[in-house]
Amino acid sequence: MKLLKWVGGTIALLVILVMAALAYITIGIDPNSYKQDIKRLAEQQGVAVDITGDLDWQLFPTLAIQVGETHIAGITQAIPDTTFKSARLNLDWKALLGRHIAVESIHIDDANINIKNQQQAVAAATAPAAAGTAGVEPDASADTENTAHKFSLAIERFEISNSRITLPGKIHSDTNSSAVLEDFTLSMTGLNLTGKPFALETSFNTRHPVLPDTLQVSLQADVSVDQTSQQFDASKALLKLTQADKPELEASFEVQINGTAGSLQVPTLIITSSELRAEATLKAINIHDNLQWDAQISIPAMNLHKTLTDWGVSISLPDTALQRFSLDSRMNGSTQAVTFKDLSLSLDDFSTHGTASLNLNAPKILNLQLEGTQLDLNHYTSVDRDGDSDKKSSDKSDKTGAEEAAKGETTPNAVFVPLLAPLAWLEGGSGAIDIKLEGLTVNSVDLNNVQLLSRIHDSTVELTKLSASTFGGTLLTTASINLGPHSSTLTFKQQLNGISLQQAATAFNSGADVNGILNMNMHGASHGLTVGELNSNLTGAGQLQITQPSIATVNIEQAYCDIAALVEKIEPIQQWPTGTQLTDLDASFNLKGHQLFLDSYTTGLGNLSLRGSGVVDTRKSTFNILAITRLNGERTSENGCVVESKKIRGKDISIRCKDSFANAGVKSCGPDGDTIKQLMEATLLDKIKKETGLDDESVEALEGLLKGLFNR
Repeated sequence: MKLLKWVGGTIALLVILVMAALAYITIGIDPNSYKQDIKRLAEQQGVAVDITGDLDWQLFPTLAIQVGETHIAGITQAIPDTTFKSARLNLDWKALLGRHIAVESIHIDDANINIKNQQQAVAAATAPAAAGTAGVEPDASADTENTAHKFSLAIERFEISNSRITLPGKIHSDTNSSAVLEDFTLSMTGLNLTGKPFALETSFNTRHPVLPDTLQVSLQADVSVDQTSQQFDASKALLKLTQADKPELEASFEVQINGTAGSLQVPTLIITSSELRAEATLKAINIHDNLQWDAQISIPAMNLHKTLTDWGVSISLPDTALQRFSLDSRMNGSTQAVTFKDLSLSLDDFSTHGTASLNLNAPKILNLQLEGTQLDLNHYTSVDRDGDSDKKSSDKSDKTGAEEAAKGETTPNAVFVPLLAPLAWLEGGSGAIDIKLEGLTVNSVDLNNVQLLSRIHDSTVELTKLSASTFGGTLLTTASINLGPHSSTLTFKQQLNGISLQQAATAFNSGADVNGILNMNMHGASHGLTVGELNSNLTGAGQLQITQPSIATVNIEQAYCDIAALVEKIEPIQQWPTGTQLTDLDASFNLKGHQLFLDSYTTGLGNLSLRGSGVVDTRKSTFNILAITRLNGERTSENGCVVESKKIRGKDISIRCKDSFANAGVKSCGPDGDTIKQLMEATLLDKIKKETGLDDESVEALEGLLKGLFNR
């Protein structure tokens, strides 16, 4: 019983002592008397503080001073303008017994922080840690009976909740609009500037014009700051970015910054989201001046299509596209230049490796060298290998391209769009691009051993070499492209050697049943923004040769023999092959839009020689060819017809072949109008001579009269 009485008495005594201490503190010390000390402490740190609310005691759950509405601003421009509704300063109660207020932790609620520039952003970020060792002695002239002997900040914990931070556009983006961090919270435990680790946690929500939903951001890390050596370390850092209905993006990393040495290291950076896992490292020196850095990035094989879809990115590509993507590269650079070494990229079945370098100072310079495997662009389009969809798109662009260009608009099939990004970045600088591919497939065209060499200067792209093997032969193209604001101009030269016309016709689904081996040299020019405009405005000229040409659907020899049979009044041969095998063809031509004008050509078959001219319309898939034939001998060929009439043999007989590629056949060729007139004239003249017995002088006069009648 005595023990219980002693324990009870002791507890009662302790309660009385605590009550007495609390009474002494709350009655004997008025926290509002410290307003001047707080203001003076802030001024020593270059901060203007205006406490418009009251300072009150809080006894539970911890001893603290409640601070009412307060406004904080920088005496200079270094401190962001800040207003908060309330704050709680947790105190060391032992120090209070000596009339000394020592703030151990701060909790700020409902703050509005307006950051106007980068200097203020840095000040806001470092202010909590800087307060960890701050202190102030009372003014010597102050009334010591009514003020504290000393006021100090030795903050162990700093918290912000339910707050709002406004950032100017030039800090967070290239726009002038401000970014607002809503529901901002911050917690730092164990604050110090002596290099000991302390815990940091922060989170906020924000909106951006490019983001459809609110972005939730959180960060937690173990941080250490050594004010003496200016060393900053962050370990076990985890950054999370979350949007509604989107996969979370996580970045775990470590950072080491030495302000004295001017060095920065990121030994670990791992970013994950959906199928993505990217790993990177970074080392930098001279971060204050003349920055130099080395980095490495690796993205193991991932399903890029699924990741983009999960992120809500609209993809107008087949489901089979972007199924596999990987990237590896070593990089180094400075404030003046960036170099990519051992750049390796794979996309589905395609892979490439190479190097790249960028000069960042004016005049900017871009150098790119890549070597790759077979690239099939059909994986990334909905066009069938027969080219139908491509043809429809081209026809549509012919009708609308000029109208849209007049409005200053670019269309989805603007052919020079891929060149605009590097030209815009170069800002009048120069570039060199060297690309080699094992192969390239576009629609039904397969190109092998592709090499592209180009040079860029100002708004001009010089294609110094584009070579490839295709259709059993080779092509070589050089071009100059000048990209203007409303239209682009193109000049080019092209050589084709050993091209199989049959393979080309099949690939382009042109319907032209022509065979042979094509060799061609041409030059041309065009202007426009779209494929349709470039085709419509195309002009050019050149020479071509076709060895062993044949036409599968038209028999020119049959057309000639049918004319001969008509003149000789005999039955024509009924059985003929469906096509024509010609001797080597030489021609000169001109291009105008979609039309190929054969200015002159020469060829032959058997004892028939052929020459003439014609037009081929690639858009309408039609042809109109004049074949002037001349028989040198009695028989057209070994299996052809025998011609005895001198009206035909040794004379120029014009045959017109005119039709569409799809409908070309026996009826596509027939006597030309001039040939019919010529034959009618000769027949009429012979009949008059026979029946009238005119002399040679009269016959000559009659022949001139008939030519006038037949307009020959």
